[in-house]
Amino acid sequence: MTVLWIVDGRSPPEGLAMVPPESATDRVFFIETTTIFPELAAQVRRASGMPASLARIVSHGTAGRLLLSNMPVNRHSVGVFAFLRDVIAPSTPGAAVELHGCGIASDWLPPPSIVPGICNAQVADYGTMQGRTSMWGDVHDGFGDAMLLSQLAHGAGVNFLDRFADACGHAVRGAIDHQTRSDRTWAYGGATIVSYPGLPRQRRLFDPENRLGLGMTRSF
Repeated sequence: MTVLWIVDGRSPPEGLAMVPPESATDRVFFIETTTIFPELAAQVRRASGMPASLARIVSHGTAGRLLLSNMPVNRHSVGVFAFLRDVIAPSTPGAAVELHGCGIASDWLPPPSIVPGICNAQVADYGTMQGRTSMWGDVHDGFGDAMLLSQLAHGAGVNFLDRFADACGHAVRGAIDHQTRSDRTWAYGGATIVSYPGLPRQRRLFDPENRLGLGMTRSF
């Protein structure tokens, strides 16, 4: 499987350390403060050769936004990634574009909580790192599933994924919570949402710990 990596130069150090070197199966492109998207698109197209099976975009993120060095990308500006339509040909089921940034699929993400650690180190307190999943706040028991799924579907994070999927023509995956894992499997921490392009809209929630109370997997 060939992976196309688009990596922001100011991504978290632990994430940057896990990005593989350029190879026959890994094509790596970096975004810096001076990067212009049409030039990046042309560069990716020139170097593509055979289409990639998967694109991984690695950067900082927050609710409904990629926080790239050259510009934040939100639902209004996500068209800058339309060039991915031409350079990806998925070979396996699932998302063809993975957004590896914190809380992109959420509607509100708390700022990182830093507490004093041993020997004056700063230790992140990840107990407060969960994103909220509807524009009305966290999902609560007592509302019917239909209402909860409706709230989820109309939230800012999901709307961003929808717009991204339509722009690039591929299924796009993003995380709800802060991402604290860093290993070479590029597994997500916590729940994720995949949005598929086109209408009628199809989305899928993957929630291994059923934190949202909607089941471990759920279409909506």
